[in-house]
Amino acid sequence: MEEIRKAYEEIFDSIEDAVQMKKMTPALILLYTSMDSFSALTGSCTHNPDAEKGFMSWVKTWMLKKNPLPCNERDLYSEKCRILSHPVSDQEKELLADAREIYYVSGNADIHFLQNLIEMTGKSDTAVSARFEDIFEAFRNGVKDCLHHFEMDMSVRNIFKDKARDSFAMAALQV
Repeated sequence: MEEIRKAYEEIFDSIEDAVQMKKMTPALILLYTSMDSFSALTGSCTHNPDAEKGFMSWVKTWMLKKNPLPCNERDLYSEKCRILSHPVSDQEKELLADAREIYYVSGNADIHFLQNLIEMTGKSDTAVSARFEDIFEAFRNGVKDCLHHFEMDMSVRNIFKDKARDSFAMAALQV
């Protein structure tokens, strides 16, 4: 478990570095790629191997339950597909029919100003504003809580560890 925790801490550090350098596109790509990989990694442990439903289930359970956001699991899944250029199947289009596009603010930017613009342009049914850092923090907290749960639940701990070993090829080099 410690190897996975360290791997995701490195990813979190990279996301923070990108945000500090005001490189939001790489930050978004790293965020959604890591959300995708972690939800896939946990999917086999929760018996939900269906990619889109596994992602949305993980987001709802581990991110949104304790860290409410203005966007929901369908919005985040749709954004993942859009940002990572994943084509959406006809089945997913039906599932995501009410998903909204996320417009991001970061740092001290006024989220209410952006939400007012969305509403003034008549897009409040199809778009929502969210602070990047809030989504990132919800993900970080979700990973922490999920790893803690898997460490305590022996029925999924070994499945998760085996899946993680298959997903990450890590080599320690000693100098």
